[in-house]
Amino acid sequence: MDAAAWRYFGRSAESLSWGEMATLAVLPNSPSLVHPGKNSPRLIKKRNDLLDKLAVLKIIDQSTANLSKLEPIPGKPQQLPQNAPHLLNRFKAERSALKTGSTRITSTLDYDLQLRVSSLLKRYNNRYRANDINNIAALVLDVKKVLYLVMLATSTNRKTPNWKVMWI
Repeated sequence: MDAAAWRYFGRSAESLSWGEMATLAVLPNSPSLVHPGKNSPRLIKKRNDLLDKLAVLKIIDQSTANLSKLEPIPGKPQQLPQNAPHLLNRFKAERSALKTGSTRITSTLDYDLQLRVSSLLKRYNNRYRANDINNIAALVLDVKKVLYLVMLATSTNRKTPNWKVMWI
């Protein structure tokens, strides 16, 4: 559900409205039947029927259901955020060794801090590029708890970067 929330609404599932959650709940396993951006009337009807059912069951009140029906449905799916690409690449590389079928990982990275440091690095990287300095990196640690909080690096060549992330 969380991946679908990011994919269709650009945020986590816990921050979705009733209308958005109902939209995700009625998306079938076969996207060709009802797909955001296509067959919109059918998707809206299915979402609204579910909202009415939730109101009848007194899970939500009727005014919440009515307001939720006014919410737009999503257009084409969005790209999933990749705010910690080094961690993602490490997980992909080590997933088979971990012997897990899950694609969900839990890390100590601080999402909000990761975004703030990323923004800061982009500004500095743009400034340093004028001096032909093209790479920049940051690693923020909580040394008392021995946790990675932020892990970022950039390179001018994203396909074959000239940096390596070292794991301790």
